[in-house]
Order: sequence, then structure tokens, then C-alpha cells
Amino acid sequence: LKDLQAMTAIDPQEVPPQRQQQGDDARAVKLLEDIVARIDSNPLAYQDVRGEYGIELRGESNHSLTINVGANGATLREGLETAGVIVAIRPADFLALVRGTLPLLAFMEWGRIMVKGDIGLAGHLQFILRGGGKSERRY
Repeated sequence: LKDLQAMTAIDPQEVPPQRQQQGDDARAVKLLEDIVARIDSNPLAYQDVRGEYGIELRGESNHSLTINVGANGATLREGLETAGVIVAIRPADFLALVRGTLPLLAFMEWGRIMVKGDIGLAGHLQFILRGGGKSERRY
């Protein structure tokens, strides 16, 4: 049994970063546009996660975008000036994060994502990206 556990254990140092593929930048931006459209279709589901979320895509084009989630829906715009939290990530890793390939904490532990600002908003961002809608608040 110990041999089996040793063979199946995952060492974070051995997990290669998501391979950057041509077009990942455009796919990541398109995915953000789709997320904004999803929020706009049902803004009440996102009432507990209102805020400004910055996404810095560090790829071929280096996009800096902010999603503003408000009472009437969401907007996506260039720039990070007013974002309460900024997440810097490679486009390929962003796509994997949204797909749920790996949880946000795994990306943070392995140094494949950087978070600056309000860590509480960062937790809400995972709900927004994955279509979770309302965040469960536990105090």
C-alpha cells in the first residue's frame, strides 16, 4: 500500500505549468466577456459578490481587465486602477482555473497566480469565474 501511495502522490514541483498555446490570450478575454454576459443575465444571483475584480493576463498580449459586478449586472473594461483585488495569471492557467482543473489555492501554493488586494474579494472571484453565483458567507 505504501508503494502505491508513493507512486500516486503528486509533488507540486513536478506538475508543469499549463502550456501556453497560441490563442490562449484571446480565449481568456472571450471567456471573461462570456462571464460578464452570464452575470448580466441574472444579476440578482451575484448580489453578494459585488465589487471590482482585476484580472491581469500575463501572456502574449498582457491584458489588464476589470470586471465590475454591481446591482444591475457586470461590465468589463481595460485597466486595473479601481479593482479591489488583482489576480495576475497566465492565460493558460486562467483557462484551467475557470474550467476547475485545479482549485485557486493550488495555483497560489505553486506560485502560478499572484493575488494583490482584498483577499475576501479573491474568494468571491472563484464563484464568479465558475458560475457559482451567490457566495456563501460564513462568519
